[in-house]
Amino acid sequence: MNSHKRRLAIALALGGALMLAACSPNTLNAPNNDNNSSALGTNGNAPTGAGEAHQWIPGALEEYTLRIWGGGQNETQAEVQARLDREHREREEMIVACMAEQGFQYFPDLNNSGTVIFMDDQDGPAWGSQEFAEIYGFGIANDPWRNVENENAAPPEPVEWVDPNADLRATMSEAEEQAWQEALWGPPIEWVDGQDWDAMQAGCANQVQAYFWGNDNDQFRGISEEVNNFWMTVESDPRWSQLNQAWATCFANSGYPGHASPSEASNSMQAEWSQVQAWDLQGEIFGNWDWDAYPDGPAPQDLPQPDPQEVAAFTEREIAMAVASYNCQQEVNFNQMQNQIQNDLQAQFVEQHRDELEAWAAYEEARRANR
Repeated sequence: MNSHKRRLAIALALGGALMLAACSPNTLNAPNNDNNSSALGTNGNAPTGAGEAHQWIPGALEEYTLRIWGGGQNETQAEVQARLDREHREREEMIVACMAEQGFQYFPDLNNSGTVIFMDDQDGPAWGSQEFAEIYGFGIANDPWRNVENENAAPPEPVEWVDPNADLRATMSEAEEQAWQEALWGPPIEWVDGQDWDAMQAGCANQVQAYFWGNDNDQFRGISEEVNNFWMTVESDPRWSQLNQAWATCFANSGYPGHASPSEASNSMQAEWSQVQAWDLQGEIFGNWDWDAYPDGPAPQDLPQPDPQEVAAFTEREIAMAVASYNCQQEVNFNQMQNQIQNDLQAQFVEQHRDELEAWAAYEEARRANR
């Protein structure tokens, strides 16, 4: 599913998992699959909030997704964080029990469930809004995570991860630690082309992860692949191409030809930003660095630095493009129409696979209740 169709959330976690929930608007009727302007939302009616913040109403398939993976329709950031913490504790406790069955001690890592951030819950303009475009553009040159009233604030210091089993492993011989690591992560594997990864042979951590997320059950592998394939093919619907073309025509008329979609326009600017920042050259320096002789790495003055004038010029272009993209999305009712197309396709998919989805959802709900 497109990133701009989903609530932007980041899980900064090791071993944690987070379903990303959508925040795009829903509508009651899906568009007809025809080529007239009305199907693209360009029939003279004013656009209804495309690009602004909306409460997410899940489509038919997303309703099943919520039942399968857990989580509420409109969980708050605090509620998602609490759920993520709870599920992380459950997984760690299961690893403790699994390791104990094999005769090993394991101290759970209870402080590493990750931090959840909902971008649309942060201070400042909503992602995808006109105000956001006017201040941050696509969010490339300017950091959209900074509070707009405190743009010079330093980013938070990263929290250093502390291995709760470090002292335990320090008491082990080399052979004991190898056995402990294999119990936790599984023995080394020599991969063969076409070989399936077997979590049950890959140590306690992977066994627990497989059990917890349900991918240890072949019963629903087929429908799981069907769901994945569905999301990969949504954009092949002809209405999607029509909508992108309507936006691209407007964008070209605004002075920006040669862009096929809003995401392609922002991606092209991201690629240009990489050149402005000389990241490729920096990567070459780091890649060719003699880390054994100079473990601290290159000094900042040894790295190519972006030209401030180029940065300023890029930032100005980015904001101008983002505002034009926003205006064109409004003109063609882009977000609303994307949402209608997706919901229409979701309903068709569910109609074809309802029995399989219902069985999968019921199984996962029962399994969570019995954990």
